[in-house]
Amino acid sequence: MNKIRRISAVKVLLLVACLLPGLLVKAAPPAGTIIKNQASATYTDSNGIERVATSNVVETTIQQVAAMQLDRDQNKLAAAGQQVFLSHTVTNGGNGLDNFSVSVSNDSAGDDFDLIGLQIYNDANQDGRPDTYSPVNSSPALDSQMSWHFVIAGTIPASISEFQISRLTLTVNSQFNTGVVVTNTNSVSVADGAVVEVTKSLSNTSGTSPSDPVTVTLGYRNTGSGVATDVTLIDALPAGMLYIAGSARWNETGATVLSDSNPADPQGSVNTVRYCAYNASCIGLAEAESDADNDSSNQITAILSSVAPGEAGQITFQVQIGSGLNAGNLGNTAEFEYLSGPVLTNRYSSNSVTFQVLHSTAVVLNGSATVAVDNTAEPVIVSSSPQGTAISFVSYVWNTGNGTDTYDLVIDSASSTFPAGSLFRLLQSDGVTPLIDSSGNGLPDTGPLAAGTFCKVVVQIIPPSDAQGDNGGAGYSVTTTATSISDSSVSNSILDRLLSLTSASVDITNVANVNDIEATGAGSGPEAVAVSTFSVSPGSTLTLPLFINNTGATATSFDLAGSIFEDYSEVELPEGWQISFRKSGEEEELSNTGVILPGEFMQIDTLITVPANTAPGTTSLYFRAWSQATGALDIKHDAIEVASIEQLLLELNQAGQLDPGGSYVYDHLLTNTGNTVINSVTLSLSDSEEAQGWTSALFEDTDADGKLGPADLVITDLATIAIGEVRQLFLKVFAPAGAELQSTNTTELQVSWNSGSSLEMVSNVTTVTSSEINIVKEQAPDLGCNGTLNSPYSVSDFSIEPGNNCVSYRLTATNAGLVTVYNVEVTDATPAFTAYFGTAFCSIGSCTVTEPVAGGQGNINASLGSLEPGGSVILIFSVRVE
Repeated sequence: MNKIRRISAVKVLLLVACLLPGLLVKAAPPAGTIIKNQASATYTDSNGIERVATSNVVETTIQQVAAMQLDRDQNKLAAAGQQVFLSHTVTNGGNGLDNFSVSVSNDSAGDDFDLIGLQIYNDANQDGRPDTYSPVNSSPALDSQMSWHFVIAGTIPASISEFQISRLTLTVNSQFNTGVVVTNTNSVSVADGAVVEVTKSLSNTSGTSPSDPVTVTLGYRNTGSGVATDVTLIDALPAGMLYIAGSARWNETGATVLSDSNPADPQGSVNTVRYCAYNASCIGLAEAESDADNDSSNQITAILSSVAPGEAGQITFQVQIGSGLNAGNLGNTAEFEYLSGPVLTNRYSSNSVTFQVLHSTAVVLNGSATVAVDNTAEPVIVSSSPQGTAISFVSYVWNTGNGTDTYDLVIDSASSTFPAGSLFRLLQSDGVTPLIDSSGNGLPDTGPLAAGTFCKVVVQIIPPSDAQGDNGGAGYSVTTTATSISDSSVSNSILDRLLSLTSASVDITNVANVNDIEATGAGSGPEAVAVSTFSVSPGSTLTLPLFINNTGATATSFDLAGSIFEDYSEVELPEGWQISFRKSGEEEELSNTGVILPGEFMQIDTLITVPANTAPGTTSLYFRAWSQATGALDIKHDAIEVASIEQLLLELNQAGQLDPGGSYVYDHLLTNTGNTVINSVTLSLSDSEEAQGWTSALFEDTDADGKLGPADLVITDLATIAIGEVRQLFLKVFAPAGAELQSTNTTELQVSWNSGSSLEMVSNVTTVTSSEINIVKEQAPDLGCNGTLNSPYSVSDFSIEPGNNCVSYRLTATNAGLVTVYNVEVTDATPAFTAYFGTAFCSIGSCTVTEPVAGGQGNINASLGSLEPGGSVILIFSVRVE
C-alpha cells in the first residue's frame, strides 16, 4: 500500500482501546481530555441467538494538574568582586498550559555573605549567559513537558575573603496553582588564585532523529588572579547523542584537528592541550561523575596545560543525534576541575544544555503483530465464511513515528465490494466492544499510542443473512485507513478480503435421520400440517425423538428450542408446559447439540411435560434447530394431543371431640385436580351411630369467610366445578344429649360424579368427652420480614413472593369443654419451601416453647400444665419463604 504518514490512537474500554502490556502511555492525559468508556456484553436471547449489547458511552473530563521539575542545586566557585551566573531549567510537569513565577533571595542565615544585584534573565540559547540583560520574574506560557532556561546573576562584594560562602534560594511557583512550589539552594564559594568557569552551548538546540551535525562548544575563562594548570574539561554525552570522530578543535590551534586517541600527545605551542574522546586509549583519565560508571573511554576529555588570569578559550566538537529516538529532551552538563597552585579543586559543573528531539509522525497499518513494515501480511485474507455470520479481519496499527500519537480509523464502505446491505463495524482488540472516539472529532480511534508500539483493531463485516457465493470469483474486499489526528497528511491503508460466503443448512426429522427412508419431516420447514401427532396425559411427560441433521458444508452446532409460534417471533410454550432436550441415552439437559460434522446427525430426546390441569385438546409445537455460527435454520411442525382427565380431590380425614348434646364442625376442601370441568357432583353423608340419634349436615362456605356462619347454605350437590377450582365445605356433626362419654361416631362424606362411577370419600371420627380443645390456625403476610404485618390474621389464602418475605402464623387453642384439661401441647411445623424466622410467642407465661434454630426447619411446640374451661392459649411464629 502507499504509505502516507499519519498519527493513530485506538481506544479500549477506558481511554485507550489498545490495552496491550507495555503499550499504554504513562504520561498524564492533557487537561481537557475526555476519557470515554463503553462496556459490552454478550448473551444468548430467548431465541437461542447470541447477541452483543453495548452500554451507553460515559465521559470523564481530565482536570488540569500543576507540577514542575527544577534542575539540581548549583555550586559555583568565583573571585571576590566577580559577577556570577547560575543557570537553571524549569520543566512543566503538569498536564496543561502554565506559567511559572521565579524569585531568588539570599539566605538570611547559615552562610557568610550575600550576593548583590540579584536578577533573573532568560537564557533561551542555553549558553549559561543572559540572552539580554532584561530581568524577568516569570516564564513564558509552557505546554506540558516544555522547558524554560534562565540564569541567576549576582555579584560578590569585592571585600569578601577566600573560603567564604554565599547561599541563595531559588523559588518557583505555578501560576495555575500557586500552592505548587519547588525550591533549590545555590551556593557560591569565594577563592583567591585561579578561578575557572566553564560554559557549554549547542549550535542547534532542536532537531529530528537522526539529525545533521551539531557543534558543541565548551568555553572556559579564568576570572581569578592566579594561573590555573591542568584544567580538565569532561563531557559524557547522553544516550542518543553520538560523538563525531575527528571533529574536535581548539581555538589556539585553529583548524588543526585534535586527536581523539592519544591523550599523552600535547597539541599547541606555548599552551598545550591533551585531548581524548571515545577511545580505548582514554582509560585512566579523570572519570565523569555524571555517567555512573568507572570508564573514562566513553567521554570527551580535554586537559589544558594552563590558563592565565583573564584568559579565555574554547574546545569545540560535533555530535549527531542518533536514529530511532523518541521525541523528547536530551540533557547534558560538562564537568571540570583544575589545579590552583598545588591544590586540586573540587569537581564543578557547567551550565546544562538540552537538545529537543522533535516529534515526527508516521503510521503503518498491516496484518502483522510482529513487524512494523508496510505491506506485511497484507491483504488480510479470510478464505471463507459461513452464510449469515460476521467476518472479522484483524489488523495492527503501528506507531512508526517517534512520539505518542493517536490514529483515526475509517472503513471505506462506499467502495467495498461486499454485498449491498452489509454492516461494517470497527471493534477493539476483544472483537466485541466498539472502537471509541477518544479525540472528540467524531471518528473512532486508537487512543494515545506510544512510539514503536501497535494497537490491534478488528474490522467486522456482517453481510445480509441471505448473501452467499464468491462474487463471480472475485471475492469481496474493503479498505480501512488509519490517519494521524495531529497530521492528517500522514496515513496508511490496508485491504481486507473474503474469498467466499459458504451456504449452510440443517434439517430436523422424526423417526430416523434424513438419509433413512423411514424419516418423516425431511426438507425445509415449518410444515403447514403437523408431521406427527403424539398423545400425552395431563401431569405426565412425553419423550419425542428428534433427529438433527447437518446438511450443510460446515461443522457447526445447533441451538435447540420449541415454541407455539411457527415464525419464532417469540419462544413461548403453553402456560405451565416445559420442554427439555437431552442427547439420546443421556440424562444431562442441553440447549445446544455441540458440533455436528457435515453430513452427520444427532438424535435428541425431547421431553415435553404437560401440567396436570391442562385442558384436553391438540396443540401445535414447532421445534427449531439453529446455528449461530452459520445461520442455518430448520423448524419442524408436530402436534401434542392432551387426553381428557376428570378428577376430584376431597381432603382430609379428621377427628374431633364434643360434649353430650353438642356439635363439632369439620373443614374439608374439594378440588378439581383434573383438566376438564366436572358437572353434576353429588354430595352424601352417613353416620355410623345414626340409630343412637347422631346426625350431621353439610354446608358450603357461601360467604367465603373461611368459617361456618349464618350465611353458609346447606348443600347436597354441586352443579359444576371448574378446572383447579377449590370448594370449602363444613361438615357439622351433632351428638344426642344422652350420648355416653367416650362413645364415637364416624361420619362419612362421599363425593360422586360421572353418573356415580367416580367416588371420593373422607371419614370424620367424633368422640364424646367432658372436655374439648378446639384449635384455629390463622396467617398474615410480613413483607420484608420486618415484624410488621401487612394485613390482619385470617384463615384466608393469600399470595406472597419468595425471597425476603415472611408468613406469620397464629394458633389459638381453646378449652371448649366443661372441665379443666391438663398437659396441653400445641404443635405445628415449618412448611415446605420455608425457613424458621425469629422467635415464637406464647400468650401464657407458664408456657414452654420448643422451636427450630433460625433458618432451620422442624416442629414448633408449646406446652402448658393446664387450661381452664373457656380458656385459650395463643402460639405465634413466623417462617421466611425461600
